[in-house]
Amino acid sequence: MPRHVRIKNLINIQNYKLLEKMVDFGHDYWHAMDNKPLETVDLSTKDVGISMGIGDPWQSIKTAVTAGATTVELGFMGAHKGSISSPTSITPGTIGKTKREDIRTFAKLNNVKLTTHASPNINPVSGFSRDARGFSDMVAQNSIMEIKRAIDFAADTAEGGAVVFHTAEFPRDITSFNEFQPKYGEWQKEEVASLVNKETGQVIQFQKGQVLLEPKWKTNEMGQYVDSEDNVIKPEERFVKGVPVYDENGRVKFNEKRWNDFEKEAQEWNKQHPDQKTSAAKLFYIASQRSQVERAAPFAYNYMRAYEQGVKDLELLKKALNDTIELENATPKKNWFMIKNNIKNNEELRKRGIDIPDDVEKPSEFLKEQLKQRSLHLEREKQGFMGYSQELEQMEKMQKEIVPIEEYGVKRSAQKMAEVAMYAYEVTKKKKLKKPLFIAPENVFPENGYGAHPQELKKLIMGGREEMVKILKQKGVSEDKAKKLAETHIKATFDIAHANTWRKFFNKSDEEFDKWLEKQVDDLMKNKVIGHAHVSDNFGYYDEHVSPGEGNTPIEMFMEKLNKNKDFKGHIVTEPGAQGEGESIFGGMFGAWAKLASSPMYRVGAVSKTWSDIQGSYFGRTYSPSVISGQYHINPKGDENWWSGTPIE
Repeated sequence: MPRHVRIKNLINIQNYKLLEKMVDFGHDYWHAMDNKPLETVDLSTKDVGISMGIGDPWQSIKTAVTAGATTVELGFMGAHKGSISSPTSITPGTIGKTKREDIRTFAKLNNVKLTTHASPNINPVSGFSRDARGFSDMVAQNSIMEIKRAIDFAADTAEGGAVVFHTAEFPRDITSFNEFQPKYGEWQKEEVASLVNKETGQVIQFQKGQVLLEPKWKTNEMGQYVDSEDNVIKPEERFVKGVPVYDENGRVKFNEKRWNDFEKEAQEWNKQHPDQKTSAAKLFYIASQRSQVERAAPFAYNYMRAYEQGVKDLELLKKALNDTIELENATPKKNWFMIKNNIKNNEELRKRGIDIPDDVEKPSEFLKEQLKQRSLHLEREKQGFMGYSQELEQMEKMQKEIVPIEEYGVKRSAQKMAEVAMYAYEVTKKKKLKKPLFIAPENVFPENGYGAHPQELKKLIMGGREEMVKILKQKGVSEDKAKKLAETHIKATFDIAHANTWRKFFNKSDEEFDKWLEKQVDDLMKNKVIGHAHVSDNFGYYDEHVSPGEGNTPIEMFMEKLNKNKDFKGHIVTEPGAQGEGESIFGGMFGAWAKLASSPMYRVGAVSKTWSDIQGSYFGRTYSPSVISGQYHINPKGDENWWSGTPIE
């Protein structure tokens, strides 16, 4: 950039310093004639910022600051190779060093705190891919690379802080939580249970609505499965070691088994054997596969016996052929009929269906052809034997290797989070940042997969910290220091509006849901999980991003707890998205200020607004003031016309 242009830009940035004084709604001053409403949360407007997730972040921060924001989350929608020409294709890689420095300088001059949001359009760090139908290391590394790009951007612009990315780590069914059994019909039969092969990462899924026919197995007086010697066996071992129950006619008895039956079995076993846990999904899968095993086993056995017999037949034929060749060499051709008679009278050959025709001229040629045909047949028997045996072996191997997807996926996600958190830690050290960079996995929606439920988010954070501690200890860091570093560099972003979308699945009243969500927030805070917060509103169905206070999300509860929690040192940002025609995208932030911080800033927009809906009115006037002056005045004719157009209500 030419020096004179650079100087002009810096002068413009310096001029922005005035904006903080001119558009300052963060004080607690109220004129005597103002009617100050009762504050339910002790917050100021400086405590609540805005997320700017689409477009050029340099333009985004300038726009946000003119609207009065003092905390801005800069995000990206693009991934991989980006493009600055499209707002949804911008990536950290499209923002060069000069623009990054401008953003950093501008934020410093205006006392603006920055956080960063990686693209929501990347796969989970676990590497789960619906296209690949399983977990992929390549997919995981691509996602980690995108988060690292966001970390680099945060280091250059925000000089630390939260780097947010979404969690949707792998599929899991919603009805696995007791509070979220379906309200709208029998969804469970349509729900999908998932297992994963721990050796390959392949995911196996099946619908819970299947009804299986399973043999009735011998049990002891406590209802536990036993083998032929009455030894207790694991539920999944009954198909191999169990004893089927027969009726008086010698027929095996069968029971219809449904998903709930397998759940009860697993729960009962796990209570009695906490060190040998199983799962309903594993029991269900093994039971469904047993019919294939039972079909394949007899075929494998029959082919094996046929192959063994075929090998013996070939040995007999080879001996007969050798003997016949010797006789032919020692016997005149005219007497070869006697050799044919020997073959006809050979009892062992007749048992194997070998009968030499009278018109055969040379007996050895006939036996050679028989040997050839029998060899081909033996090969087919071998293939059948090997094929069914391999199928059986694979099924038996699969049953040993499959584990519940949560058991595998949480561990994998934790390891990948620790890897990217280590990168944040190393960048913090290398660049000597004043505030540490930390990864901030965010809870998304129930339907998206693991990580949306508060307890799932907690498991991911705690698991990631444990894995990071292991890595640090291997590098010679003491355990106490490693734990502190892990807690510093791995914290969750908790989105209260995302959490509110669990409401549609809750099987009790709205009041009870609010109490449930409050307990979840308390638990996350108790365990120092939350390090960053997103605030918007909805009606408990989908995340429409209406302005705070315009839906039924318990935002006041959440904000009050954040405000009182001494361990929460992070930032709170609102997320726009449902502001209507004529409304500014900052309506969400202004709404939060009005509802939670009792700000005199009520709303903005180009459309006509009346004052009659505002408590206390405005000296009886019914329209917004057309001119603002004093500390709120911004020159609408200034360079680049950076005036926000914000009337004060």
